[in-house]
Amino acid sequence: MKQILFTILIIGNLLMADQNNQKIKIDGEYLEAYSIAIDDFLKIKDLTDEEKKLKYYTVNFFENNESYFIQFVGKIMSEKDMATYNRMIFGKEVRYCISKKDFNITERLFGK
Repeated sequence: MKQILFTILIIGNLLMADQNNQKIKIDGEYLEAYSIAIDDFLKIKDLTDEEKKLKYYTVNFFENNESYFIQFVGKIMSEKDMATYNRMIFGKEVRYCISKKDFNITERLFGK
């Protein structure tokens, strides 16, 4: 179910970007790796439900010959949100290493 909702979200964003003459292309392998990473990310017990909201993150995608890397990086908050939450960045940096061979998570690292 989460993968279906994620797919709908991505397609919706791509259609909006296309209407604004901004093409965004994401390879299917990245989407598969992302679906595995986001499923794990949403299960992290050290993050509150609020901290799990993707609006607080930039998601970076990169790869090498053996792995895909999905990195969730907290965004710097607006002044209003800084006052509400008493911090500059919301959430935690989390980086996933996902094997190209079998799409299993081989490593999950937490940043500062």
